Amino acid sequence: MDAELVHQAMGRFEFALVGQLLGRRLPFHYLLTELQRRWLPHGDFQLIMLSGDCFTCVFNSAEARDGVLMGGPWYVNGFLVGLNVWSRTFSPSSLSGLSSPLWVRLPCLPLIY
Repeated sequence: MDAELVHQAMGRFEFALVGQLLGRRLPFHYLLTELQRRWLPHGDFQLIMLSGDCFTCVFNSAEARDGVLMGGPWYVNGFLVGLNVWSRTFSPSSLSGLSSPLWVRLPCLPLIY
């Protein structure tokens, strides 16, 4: 395969996130609808399913991608969505690098902490 063609194809993923729904697989159309409902305020994106329960979201800008990445935690149908910036070394068979911010509530914690 022509190296320039490969480089051009890889450039398409410059503003992409890779993700995985942690805990359960959902049908593509359901996942797409739920992610669009939550993420369209950040910008338009294209959802691409990978092997297993991994997916890639290709955004039109770094601002949209970063807004989604930093705007969580994101849940779909009660399950946490793990995300990471796409890289050439990403493997759909590995959870390594996927993350999601979590909010923790600690009731009755003294104010000195």
